[in-house]
Amino acid sequence: MVASNRDLVINGLISGGMITNYFCTSSCGHCLYSCSPKREKDYIESTTLVNNLKGGNLSSV
Repeated sequence: MVASNRDLVINGLISGGMITNYFCTSSCGHCLYSCSPKREKDYIESTTLVNNLKGGNLSSV
């Protein structure tokens, strides 16, 4: 595959998702988030969820 010199431009998102925890019954080697049954079942704080849904600063996640 040849790399392109063009910049990737995303004009706007149509949909998205939010991971609320990293526990998963599978342990796929290709998982971007390293989810597995060994991860804790803790969920994100409700205030973080609300802030993110309102378009708040995601760097604190």
